[in-house]
Order: sequence, then C-alpha cells, then structure tokens
Amino acid sequence: VLISAAAVDPDTFSPNGDGNNDRVAVEYTLTKDARITVSAFNNAGAEVRKVSDMVLRQKGSVIELWDGQDTNGFPLPDGIYKLQVSGIDLAGRALEPKFAAITVAAKFPDFTVAASPTAFSPNGDGRQDTAQIQYGVDYSNLISDPAIVKLTIEAADGTSVRELPFSLTRGSYQYLWDGKDSAGNIAGDGNYKVKISGRDAQGN
Repeated sequence: VLISAAAVDPDTFSPNGDGNNDRVAVEYTLTKDARITVSAFNNAGAEVRKVSDMVLRQKGSVIELWDGQDTNGFPLPDGIYKLQVSGIDLAGRALEPKFAAITVAAKFPDFTVAASPTAFSPNGDGRQDTAQIQYGVDYSNLISDPAIVKLTIEAADGTSVRELPFSLTRGSYQYLWDGKDSAGNIAGDGNYKVKISGRDAQGN
C-alpha cells in the first residue's frame, strides 16, 4: 500500500471564523484500503492536532478537512505547520508517511486613519486648501500579497462623498484630499469623516 504525496488546498488559510478560508483540505491517494492518521505539527515538531486517528480509508483519492484548531479546540497561532499523513495497511504494516506544509495566517488586519488639519478651506486661495489623511495598514507577515483597502469620505448624514480604493502592502500612507467629491466638485461646507476598511489577501 502506498500513500501518494500529500497536498493541501489552499496552502495558506485563516481559521478565524469569519467564513473565509477557515478550513484546509488535505488531499492524498491510497493504492489500497488502509487505516490513516493525519496529524498537524508546529515548527518545534510538537503534535498539535490529530485531524484523524487510524480511520479506515478506502483506496483512491481522499480529502480530509482541518479547521486549524488544536487538540483542545483552540485556534492555533499564526505560523507554518506540517501535516503528516501516516498509517498502516490492513495487515498491520506501517506505511511510509507523507508530509505537506501549511501556513496559518488568521490575524485580522489592523487599519488606522487620521486627518490634519481638522478644518480646511478648499477654495483655491492657497491657504489650507487640502487636508492630509494619514492611514496605516497592517496584517499578518505570513501573507505576501497586498491588502485591498478603501478610504471613504462621508458627509455628516453618512452619504459617501468620495471613495478611494487601493491595493497596499503593510505600511503607513498619506493622501491629500482637495475637498472634491467623486465627480470633481468641491464638497459643500460642513462636517465630514474619513473611514478606512479593507481585507487582506486571505479575506480577513
């Protein structure tokens, strides 16, 4: 009996309960029926979870799901883990184990935003015609792809005046608002607020 090379899909997941990439599929193939154990190990080599334990699996393609939790049902910290597929055949002979690496990146992104000055006059007289919006983007350093971020400038009644989408990596940024709305018109006098929202590449 042989276990084919184990694979995971996706190779990075975010088991934080938000409904996006909360589970990973462990895929392997058996040439004959066997009793299979799938275990997860941390970087120190300690077993943190048995996904399955000596479960009889039929020959062919097998998919098992892991929710990223440890043996006690708690979420594991972000990091790189190793999944091992091992077992015995029906005659009790040990099978050569196969391994696959999986990255847990469950940290929710953190966004900050502030504006200065708190009052400005975008009338083209050269004095306080813009407001500087400073914002920050932070997410798990295990995610290499940028986050999708949106700045929204809203009027006092919650109406969106301007929306500014960005694709950004971790860091601090700034945007100079000239007081214009999405149509290029100067927004009327009044109170406005700036909101920041977004998702990292894992959908967090």
